[in-house]
Amino acid sequence: MLINCVVYGDGRRLREISIQEIHEWRGRPDCFVWVALHDPSHAELAELQEIFGLHDLAIEDVIQRDQRPKIEDYDGTLFAVVHMVDFDGKQVQVGEVNVFVGPGFALSVRNGSQRSLQGVREQAERDPELL
Repeated sequence: MLINCVVYGDGRRLREISIQEIHEWRGRPDCFVWVALHDPSHAELAELQEIFGLHDLAIEDVIQRDQRPKIEDYDGTLFAVVHMVDFDGKQVQVGEVNVFVGPGFALSVRNGSQRSLQGVREQAERDPELL
């Protein structure tokens, strides 16, 4: 499921855009697109794989889940797998976050975890040099 898709210019949030609008913003030297997904469908992943040119092995890792934590470099696009642990006082839930960072884009994919990455985005938006 798409959480959001936001374009940034010169380190500042410009606006939310649709997946179909990404092509209009990619390639602009002053722009950066950040897409966030939660438990995405295969179709959503395939569409973003095509848009961003993501490596087949990395997409396979996102689909298969339960990967070991790692960082890989696929032709200039970094791919990281991180595990998250949530505890609500009664139950432990383990989730996985997959992050792609490439020229002009970031794609975060949460699988299983209910913990939002909104705080990370808000922190980055407060410091334009991070974007």
